[in-house]
Amino acid sequence: MEASHMSIYASWRTEKSILQIISRDFDDQEKERWSADERALEQYAQGGNPFKDPVDRTKASSAPFAINVTWVLGYSGRAHALAMKSLFSSKSGDWLLQYRTFTAVQFWRSTLDHHVLRFDLSFSHAMESISDCLYLGWLDKAELLVKEVHAAYSAKRFRGVTGGYSQTLYHFLLRVCFDWCQFKFDGWGIGYHGEVIDPYVPGECLGEPVLNELFAHWKDSDLSGMQGELQWLCDYYTHRTARKDGTEFGNDLLHTRFPALVLAWFRLRESLGLSNPVIDHPLMRPHYAWLPPPQPFYTDDLLDGVIARLRREELPDLGITPAQVAPRVLPEEPKQGFLARLLGRKS
Repeated sequence: MEASHMSIYASWRTEKSILQIISRDFDDQEKERWSADERALEQYAQGGNPFKDPVDRTKASSAPFAINVTWVLGYSGRAHALAMKSLFSSKSGDWLLQYRTFTAVQFWRSTLDHHVLRFDLSFSHAMESISDCLYLGWLDKAELLVKEVHAAYSAKRFRGVTGGYSQTLYHFLLRVCFDWCQFKFDGWGIGYHGEVIDPYVPGECLGEPVLNELFAHWKDSDLSGMQGELQWLCDYYTHRTARKDGTEFGNDLLHTRFPALVLAWFRLRESLGLSNPVIDHPLMRPHYAWLPPPQPFYTDDLLDGVIARLRREELPDLGITPAQVAPRVLPEEPKQGFLARLLGRKS
């Protein structure tokens, strides 16, 4: 098919504007969250209980603690910000260490979410973690998350898979991942809060014809005949950075400019022994828009201590075998009174 013309999003954030936001907010985030979260993790790793009861903050929380750990893993925001600061202001590769740091923490956070959260799960957070793991060459970690996402999507646990929130680019990558893992799936567009009859209609998760065409050819040995579609993909990517609800990168400063999703697809092609196309597009021209050699998985004493305690006390297979994601259970609606039931109204 011939890709329809699209241009770069006129309000696509610049690297300079992203750096200005980081400089403006870094000290406040460090003071108000990251340092406190890191101290809580250190105390937890050493056998303590730093957590407060969510209802009565004057009391200590009681075990199990896994869900509390997911919250304070947000300390990785520091490494995330430092990676952007280095990535967008330098042509050195120093940012890779920070990128590995926050991606490793987000891997643990994602799989913990799949283990312990009981209501809706974030589709975008799961796919962001998968794309970053693939970019770094952590195929085993990405495969575990893909298996968990397959289970969670099958269980109707994701929000952000229908209508204006359907995140078509992340669905493209997930279809590629499922095919790479040889998974069958027919539940597209069926989520925690709703479902669609036809996911291929415009505006739904599989409703972009060019993405469907790229998926059909994702593992072709030669993509030279698809330059039009590849240019469209990059233009479309910039439009998905718009700061509005439902876009993949509207609230994601890093991936506004850093094309991890495209590079994740390229990593999967590389894993099959395929060469990757050169895309002459502003999204793919920067010094960082390339695949590095597979990187070692990041860990440190703090993460080792946290994961060891979680495995010892609550989740012995954490990060080893995929989470068994529970099916969707919708919150109960308030019971209606007699008169409301009689009149067919909610109380």
